[in-house]
Amino acid sequence: MALSVLASVYVTSSQGKTVEALAVNKEISRGTEIAPSDIAVVELPSGLSLISSIPADQLEQIKGMVAATDLKEGQLLASDSVVPELAPPSGQSIVGVALAPNQMPTSALQAGDAVRVVETPAVGGEPPAEAPFSIAATVVRVDGGGALGDQIVVDVQVASNNAAALAARAATGRVALVIDAVGAG
Repeated sequence: MALSVLASVYVTSSQGKTVEALAVNKEISRGTEIAPSDIAVVELPSGLSLISSIPADQLEQIKGMVAATDLKEGQLLASDSVVPELAPPSGQSIVGVALAPNQMPTSALQAGDAVRVVETPAVGGEPPAEAPFSIAATVVRVDGGGALGDQIVVDVQVASNNAAALAARAATGRVALVIDAVGAG
């Protein structure tokens, strides 16, 4: 009963209190730079702590940021809605590599891991006499959703001049992933 009384006192005392947050006042497409005129300050009840909106006092930090996703008019601006620049940055590319469990370590991959994608011989083929072709990369995302059976798709970021070579090799299925450093990307 005492807990109910305390809850009632809290709800009663918090009614009428608001916090200011940032919201989008017009549709903004993904990748578009956000101008101060695109943002409005709105008042929210202070009890809505589950909403992760950007406080109004951070409006200056939003200037020059770009929309990470398509933003709808009236949507609250969350910290993951804006980024300094969209990935990949200039001079980098993202390549998806589908890997079977035997083509990668069993260690859980995470965004930021430094890896190498190494070209492998055909099944039953001889190992290469020289060091195999490999491309250094950084893990961006891992999707083990099962859309490709037992394969896991690993999105890796590479220098743009290596992207085509990696994509071509990944398409053959004759690649393996080697972890070089966890969280080093």
